[in-house]
Amino acid sequence: MASISADICERYENVFAEGHIRRHKVEVSSTSINFLLHEVKVKKRVVGERKMTDVLIPYNPISPKSRLSEILNEEEREALSKLMLEDVLDIVRRVGEEPRVITERGELNEILRKNLKEGETLILASDVPLIREENLKDILENPSDVVIAPGRRGGTNALFLKRAFEFSFHFEGASFVKHVFEALRRDMSISIYDSFYVSSDIDYPSDLIDLWIHGNGKSAEFLRELFVLDEREMRLKRALR
Repeated sequence: MASISADICERYENVFAEGHIRRHKVEVSSTSINFLLHEVKVKKRVVGERKMTDVLIPYNPISPKSRLSEILNEEEREALSKLMLEDVLDIVRRVGEEPRVITERGELNEILRKNLKEGETLILASDVPLIREENLKDILENPSDVVIAPGRRGGTNALFLKRAFEFSFHFEGASFVKHVFEALRRDMSISIYDSFYVSSDIDYPSDLIDLWIHGNGKSAEFLRELFVLDEREMRLKRALR
């Protein structure tokens, strides 16, 4: 398995210091919380002028979310995974795009490459049910060649590309840094879209707390039917039936 060295992480920080990458501040109007420390003024394209984007959502329907097995049984994991996908699909459709769900098994990067079409492309995780319409609009309207929304553990939860055929994918593992350097290597302009809602992919039991608290879709409703939040211990407990 490929690894990320400390040297690469240092190079990544140097790239920011040299001003090659735009980092965006995301303001959430519902709570008036700013989730980023950096802000840059970027002229956005007019929504009415934006072309349709090919939105690809990889999804594994077979025995999904095994890391949640200590708190959810297989049937519940399958149900939650499907509902999270439905939440994501709903948001994509609300902004006027028609997503394509990719369920093909195999090496993800090769599968994505085979499914590319001409034009702008967004690859979006299926397990980010907290994503909001404004998040997706911000990403799609960004003028950079590449927009990367990192996950909380070094992955890539959203990857927007103006010229996808010129880009090599590095999903799995610490893909965020790899995608940053891929864009730099190809001399593409980059924006980092760092948002709590987009970064919150649901992989581990502790992630479910964020969905239980902040979610407003089908997956959150499903979770609240199963669990209550123990505020003292800050963990989910099975609801008494």
